[in-house]
Amino acid sequence: MADTCRSCSSWVDDIYWTHFKFTHFAQRLPPDFDQHLALPKRFSDSLKRKFPDNVTLRGPGGAELTVKLSTKDDILHFTNGWQQFAQDHFLEENDLLIFKYNGESQFDVLIFDKKNLCEKVASYFVRDSGQTNQRNTDNNCVGEENIPTNIDVKGALPKKSARGKSKKTSKKARKATVECTPAQPTKRRGRSKGSDAHAGGIEWVADAETASTGGNKIIEIVDASNPKAIIENAKKNTLQLAQAACPADGFYVVMRPSHVFRRFYLTIPMKWMTEHFPLQSEDVILRVGEIEWLAKYVFEASRCTGGLTAGWKQFVMDNNLREFDVCVFNQANIGKKPLTLDVKIFKVDV
Repeated sequence: MADTCRSCSSWVDDIYWTHFKFTHFAQRLPPDFDQHLALPKRFSDSLKRKFPDNVTLRGPGGAELTVKLSTKDDILHFTNGWQQFAQDHFLEENDLLIFKYNGESQFDVLIFDKKNLCEKVASYFVRDSGQTNQRNTDNNCVGEENIPTNIDVKGALPKKSARGKSKKTSKKARKATVECTPAQPTKRRGRSKGSDAHAGGIEWVADAETASTGGNKIIEIVDASNPKAIIENAKKNTLQLAQAACPADGFYVVMRPSHVFRRFYLTIPMKWMTEHFPLQSEDVILRVGEIEWLAKYVFEASRCTGGLTAGWKQFVMDNNLREFDVCVFNQANIGKKPLTLDVKIFKVDV
């Protein structure tokens, strides 16, 4: 009987390590974690396939970093690049990390706080490493080719709008820096109930109709037999269009998984937020053309961060937003309530 159990256990192990697409391991961060991190020996020994020299670590918010795998004393370690990942994600000794390996060259990482074993919220608001960033300072618009789960913003004084009741706000001059990424607009129809809070009897109709931007379209010849190259080129052209269309008083956000399906939470860049938004939670109107959605802007005073939650999901669904699409935001009614953001949607055209 014991032999049968051992045989069964061996068979189960073999099935898991050789046939499962994804494998996982957890690791408590040791005192010297800031320099390198060892992978569990059972994990590396059990995977029959050879690991690549370099792998991608993707944090909870989608920010990615290339890290070198090195062998020391017959144990695999994350080395070059790991230090930057640890710093970017605010890692501390005894934090618990869960790694999901895709079987090729990528690890998705979840990060749990050592004190309460809940996810570290800050790890969702991390920008991609500077090694992949490319900045364009034309027209004061900040852009990145490999934009993270979070946002880059470009802000300044928005145009005035007649919407909403007027309330006194700070007369302080506002400036900011934004990131825009365009794509081609689409039409989507539907109805959005949005948030019940402060709806004021207004019917929030989710009939999104985006306006296309002017300017010359940049066209590149790409090998049609290479789908990946076509997609990458489409994303690149979208980014270039966004950079050209990004106003000095707005900001743009490249859609990441946390924006459009994982959490449906859109972080407002801190610099733009502190100069344009009140440091308190309140309702916000998202407007595309003549169509409006009611969303909730939530401010976290303890971390000085803010983002769009309730209502944002409906906006995403109604406009069929996908990863790498881009939304350009511009405040439309300075000094008036509710806050109104005009939104232009650019979609990756493949």
